[in-house]
Amino acid sequence: MAKFRKVQLHCGGTDFWGYIGRDPEEPRTRNNTWNGWECPVMTREQAKDFIELQDWRLFEGDCLDKWELEKEGVRIHYEDAPELEGDLFPFYEVETIDGETIEVVGTPCYTFELGWGLPTETWNMDTLKASPYWAEKMKHG
Repeated sequence: MAKFRKVQLHCGGTDFWGYIGRDPEEPRTRNNTWNGWECPVMTREQAKDFIELQDWRLFEGDCLDKWELEKEGVRIHYEDAPELEGDLFPFYEVETIDGETIEVVGTPCYTFELGWGLPTETWNMDTLKASPYWAEKMKHG
């Protein structure tokens, strides 16, 4: 069974942290990626941060799927099928390379890259918390 390591990820203009089940020395192959894209998982906290970034982008007018954090996992409401209930991606446990057991959720998006994007073209938690959107959200809870 693969052991997971924490990595920086970039997807669709958004930077965040997650885990992948590939050793740092293991080359990327068709068997451990999806057509070359990473297949990460996220802890509850990492999923919460990613959802905050997605909500900000939706507020700004981007066309994205809506993610909701639930007790059992993450529910995805697809932007091209808003009438559907959405799919639930459940939390499950994995082991990290440090031997820690963590609860994670898989991701339905398959265009994740390792590393951060360009600073001027990227949504991340630092830029979110410096935005008027975040200040207004924190003011109203």
